[in-house]
Amino acid sequence: WKCGMPSKIFSNLNPLDKGAFMALSTEEIAKKDPQWYERYLADPFYTRFPGGESQADLIQRLEQIAIYLEQQVEPVLVVSHTNVMQALVAY
Repeated sequence: WKCGMPSKIFSNLNPLDKGAFMALSTEEIAKKDPQWYERYLADPFYTRFPGGESQADLIQRLEQIAIYLEQQVEPVLVVSHTNVMQALVAY
């Protein structure tokens, strides 16, 4: 990406990996696998998407980035997906 400013790409900033449910809406997931969806509703933070990760996994993955951002002495622009940005803001 060329913008005249130095840039870095961090794979840690990839969106939550929804595994087998990638690109499906919440409603579609509920219809496709109602048992999994009930587990997710009961514990959304720790329930892992089939073949993917949980919200807890995402938070753990973002920890290194959060520390890196805290150490910067100049302004930083972070571009990522909503769930990643929400987790970083909550940090």
